[in-house]
Amino acid sequence: MKCMKKAAAAMSAAMITASAAAMPNVSAIERWEPRYIDSYLSEDGRWVYMVSDETEEYEKHICITEYYGEEADVVIPAEIDGLPVKSLCACFYTQAFDPSYQDDPENAPRGLRSLVIPASVTDIDMPLKDYPTLKSIVFEGDEARFHSMSQFENTLIEEIELPKPLPDTYCYRGLSLANNPKLRKVAYKKLDDEFLISNSIFENCPQLCELVIPENCTKLTFGGNSCTNTGFTELDLTQDINLYPSAFSRCEKLRSVTFHGRTNIHSAAFGECHALRTVTFDQYPDLFPNAFNNCTSLENIDYPTDTQINGSGFSNCPNLRSINSEPVFDESTGDFYPKMKELVMLDFTTADNVGFINDYLNAKIKKFVAEEITPDMTDIEKLRVIHDWVCANTEYEPSALHYKDLSNHVDSSVFLSGQSVCEGYARAMNLMCHAAGLESCYVISSDHAWNIVKIGGHWLHTDSTWDDVNQNTDWFLHSDSELKAEGGSHKRWMLSCPSELHSFQTDTLPESDCPMGDVNTDGKVGAADLVTFSRYLLGAQDISADDIVLADLNFDGSYNCFDMVRLRKKAVSGS
Repeated sequence: MKCMKKAAAAMSAAMITASAAAMPNVSAIERWEPRYIDSYLSEDGRWVYMVSDETEEYEKHICITEYYGEEADVVIPAEIDGLPVKSLCACFYTQAFDPSYQDDPENAPRGLRSLVIPASVTDIDMPLKDYPTLKSIVFEGDEARFHSMSQFENTLIEEIELPKPLPDTYCYRGLSLANNPKLRKVAYKKLDDEFLISNSIFENCPQLCELVIPENCTKLTFGGNSCTNTGFTELDLTQDINLYPSAFSRCEKLRSVTFHGRTNIHSAAFGECHALRTVTFDQYPDLFPNAFNNCTSLENIDYPTDTQINGSGFSNCPNLRSINSEPVFDESTGDFYPKMKELVMLDFTTADNVGFINDYLNAKIKKFVAEEITPDMTDIEKLRVIHDWVCANTEYEPSALHYKDLSNHVDSSVFLSGQSVCEGYARAMNLMCHAAGLESCYVISSDHAWNIVKIGGHWLHTDSTWDDVNQNTDWFLHSDSELKAEGGSHKRWMLSCPSELHSFQTDTLPESDCPMGDVNTDGKVGAADLVTFSRYLLGAQDISADDIVLADLNFDGSYNCFDMVRLRKKAVSGS
């Protein structure tokens, strides 16, 4: 071809060395069809390119691989020497960024400023994340195929109009505009009826507040983290929407979201959007648990109440107190408003740490404490009243189906439905103990949950679930060694904070060294405790207020001969 020269013949030895050291990955090019042969230097010395083999399917065309011009504003040629430029995987060596200007790229003396890509180019595999001076990319065509290395990241681009991404056998989701601090607007020129906005494509673009989608696109999917930490202040989505995990998470400026079409929202899709105040659904939404997790300012949701939604999608929204702009909880009665009660029971029994649920719980627990707990009660008496109330008012759900039901694994299960599993029992116990002035914590093993409660000066284990199932108090107030000796579900345990309402509990797992009856606090129950307690009853020996609680073996708040009988039995039998 008369205007082509082999690059090796046209470039100086120094340029040959530089080019060879930084040529694109050949294996990445070879994965495409058609294959390219040889490298050439354009007549003006600005472009290194390769020429495709002509096949029945593809006409002969050019792939530009390197740029050596002096211009910072680069226009890719639509053809070179009469052949169309179809593919672009260029490195812009003469416009390499000076890293000493990393904190001030706009004033860098050298660096790629703008790029125009002609309509002839339909295959793009070009990493531009190392050009933080780049302010503009113009795609003159309506369609392009973005491959795995098309990363337009860490640039100064403020607005961009994107072509329709064509399918690619190897990497359909190759385009990335993540980490662009000034990107404000993205518009798609042309899309199909259904379109996927790929994973992480706009992640960490904190100024991005406008996304333009063609009207013909009626079904839109946002991939995982696709718009995480962007600058949207409101979303008004007319399409049918599918949102994958964390799609719009950590959008700190987002205040309202409106969905007009059908909606499918995965977990944490709007996680930690702390400014979000209202969400509106015109149609029934399909929500995954924690879809709006930790949206701490969310106050109201609007949705058609003639359909049932998964209220657990709004777990950890502690300020959510209205539905369809009407309050849910009535402070004057300590209960839900009548028209809202059925709605709550249908849609929100699986929700945890939701404002109106928390208000209901706090009111119920406060009422219980006011009616059942008196100032003259000992710690054991308080705990026994709480323990017995939970057992009397809760039905254990033993089946595997019920165990998997989220409504049995939330703070409200005992109070809303009166049925639960171990997690619900232990959560209720923890909240009620705290309200009654007892220090307590929630602990779990691999398959169970219970509580450790401070009685006097000692921490002791209490398992209300197993006591309810067995209709006894065999699991009321035990030491670490006693639980470990039983093995099974109680062999080992760890501290857990199941929701924000339990943030009062200690951060350190308490140790329970002294079993009930161990009045001399030597870690075991035996003859020495009988002697100590006998002398106490006769007035011959004092036992501290922190330790005497260990003598109340019949859990009635007093220390007398009835406790001595139980202590003798425990000392003799060892249990």
